[in-house]
Amino acid sequence: MTMRILIAFLVAVAAYGNECATTSTTFSTATWTNCGLGTPGAGDTIKINAASAFTFDANATVGKSLPSTPTGNITASVTGGGATGGSLQAGAYRVKVGYTSPNGTAMSPVESAQFTVSATNIPRITFPAAPAGATGVSIYLTAAAGGSGTETLYGGCASGIPSGLVTACTSTTADLGSAQSAGAAMPQYGAINSTQSLVISPNVTVVVRGDLVTTDNKTLTLSGGSVLEFDASAAPTPASTNYLLETGSNGFATNTSTGIFTTSRS
Repeated sequence: MTMRILIAFLVAVAAYGNECATTSTTFSTATWTNCGLGTPGAGDTIKINAASAFTFDANATVGKSLPSTPTGNITASVTGGGATGGSLQAGAYRVKVGYTSPNGTAMSPVESAQFTVSATNIPRITFPAAPAGATGVSIYLTAAAGGSGTETLYGGCASGIPSGLVTACTSTTADLGSAQSAGAAMPQYGAINSTQSLVISPNVTVVVRGDLVTTDNKTLTLSGGSVLEFDASAAPTPASTNYLLETGSNGFATNTSTGIFTTSRS
């Protein structure tokens, strides 16, 4: 069972950046791909696909300072926009939603259930309203019969005005009336997204300007004197921004009583 904790926050600077990725197990000696100057920093996100637990052995600040991440359900009504008149290819689809802002797109971790469209149907997607600081939504759709997590950009909606392949929208709905044509890949979910357990070494501070995510059955270990700080001060609306700490069912581990997990708000 996945555990999600909503966190509220502290201080910061500008966003933007790279989606850095590594298969290494130690921050200070890691080899990073797609990482600009080579080491992740403020404005960058990090994806960890290591073979074992990943250790932050040096201070780090990462994340794009995005709006809060809504986690409500995303549903589809296959004829919600009409039973006829649509051009979306017949087949089975899944959808994910991202919330756009000047700092980037905050991807929801939620994916719709698979839904099956017949020729000429116009499916209507319903999703949570955009959080404070978001300027619109982006709709990501699989190909027909595409697998979970393979969505690409289909279109969007801002202030009730559709864009891309979306044919009509409101603040919580989007009609998929156009034929699917694969667009841009989805941005990463989370400022830190790891397939392995995470360890923060003694006296090391890790500042996260976004969500922190590990896969199920992983742990987060705060060593003596370490600090894990969630920071929303550079988000579009800092006072109302909340980030997620999402770990596996094993949850937290602290190997001394002096590791610090900060949840303060600026």
